[in-house]
Amino acid sequence: LEKNVSFVSERFKIFSDKVLFNRKDQTAVSQSTSKFFSEGTEINSEGFSIIDRGNIIVFNGKTSLILNQ
Repeated sequence: LEKNVSFVSERFKIFSDKVLFNRKDQTAVSQSTSKFFSEGTEINSEGFSIIDRGNIIVFNGKTSLILNQ
């Protein structure tokens, strides 16, 4: 998937420009700048991997974490 890709679940949202998605395994990988949002949390990274059907997200490259109160 390319250009303004978004993944939205009940627990989080991730936005990126290019994502490889495997529907069968419910996994995704991006090596593009990405933004993750969840309640009170924002993570900016240079990519990510979603594994274990969305239960595990690994952020790659330079990553910043912003916690809101």
